[in-house]
Amino acid sequence: MYFINMKKIIYKISLFVLIFAAPGIVNAQWETIGEMEYPVAGGQALVIGSKIYIIGGYSDDLQAPTDYIQEFDPALNSWKKIAVINDARYGLSAGVYNDYIYYFGGIKDSSDFLNYLESFTISDTFYTGFKNENESFNREFAATVVVNNRMYIFGGASHTLVDSLLPPYLSIFDFDSSRITSEKDTLYPAKDLPTRQMTVAVGGDIFIFGGVYNTILNKVYKYNITKNSFSRFEQDMLLPRAAGVAVYDEENEAIFLIGGSHESKRAIGVVERFKKYGNTFFPSNFFNLNTARSDLMAVVFEGEIFVFGGYDLSGNVVSTVEKIDPNITTTNHDSDFSFPLGFQLDQNFPNPFNPSTTITYTLDKSSVTKLEIYTLLGQRVKILVDEFKNSGRYSISWDGTNDTGNIVTSGIYFYKLSNDARSIVKKLTLLR
Repeated sequence: MYFINMKKIIYKISLFVLIFAAPGIVNAQWETIGEMEYPVAGGQALVIGSKIYIIGGYSDDLQAPTDYIQEFDPALNSWKKIAVINDARYGLSAGVYNDYIYYFGGIKDSSDFLNYLESFTISDTFYTGFKNENESFNREFAATVVVNNRMYIFGGASHTLVDSLLPPYLSIFDFDSSRITSEKDTLYPAKDLPTRQMTVAVGGDIFIFGGVYNTILNKVYKYNITKNSFSRFEQDMLLPRAAGVAVYDEENEAIFLIGGSHESKRAIGVVERFKKYGNTFFPSNFFNLNTARSDLMAVVFEGEIFVFGGYDLSGNVVSTVEKIDPNITTTNHDSDFSFPLGFQLDQNFPNPFNPSTTITYTLDKSSVTKLEIYTLLGQRVKILVDEFKNSGRYSISWDGTNDTGNIVTSGIYFYKLSNDARSIVKKLTLLR
């Protein structure tokens, strides 16, 4: 009996070491840090200075939209309601320019239209008196990003009743001239716009994720600000989703897609990370939220991601606040991570290589599996595996050629292992 117990103890210790010290496993998780004083869903979260502000949103306590401006102090983990906006609403859009908060659209209890952009400032008496009316603001659940002196407005359900006044997919508001300066409808027709998309600006591009358009999408588009043009991004999301939030962690060069909903669940806690490798981004799984939520609010603040409110699986407003430090630690900084343990991609050998190298990977369950080679720009070079695989360990050789059999040039490449829900990316070097 003594030796049996010792074996159990050794087994548990070994399992602990395996889980918490294995390559690619991360020492981070979401932490529930408290509750909102006035929980809401469908509001907007914005950062100004050392505070986070929650604008509007739907309240279960009131059974109605709110006009609250809530201030959260991360240093003190404290809340206070500091003012109100004109017209209670949820599903609104908002952004910050020169420390002024601009907001428009959304849904209110009455049938009145919200076809105007307003602003307020935290430092003075709040409401500034600024009001700009335009049918491009008459939307709910539009995706909005402020870059330099412009606000970019994508999609959203329009409340406009006159066809000729229906807003296009993209409207651009110039803060300096206080007017809509450009409009584009090249992706979607004005009469049928997607809603609940997720957007984030990275450099000179705006990434547009998923949303609702007849169905829930897993597509990713990229809008180039300088060229004023759209393109389909090379990588789709791992999971179709809408009503989530996209945030950009500049320090780690990663986009995080947080929560939302899809066809089979009204709220999800799934988080994806689009990590930058070379000149492009590849998706992988990140730690799930503690509480599934849609129409949530989230921001990056001083290197941490904060998540607020939203609707849970039962359609009730979530009160809890979660945060995580995305500065993850792995034993191999070139590796990504995935869940659960057992879906694994080894470093190729030899590396650097010429003329060929071997890639070994492990599957914890049977699935359609892909193993692909990409350039630094995210262009696919070769598909090594694209078929149903049983669980197990596999190896395959790459001879440095592309899909047409031509020899590729020397340089750094990425190889990506993926199935229907997970992916891992690593890099290799070819020397001629």
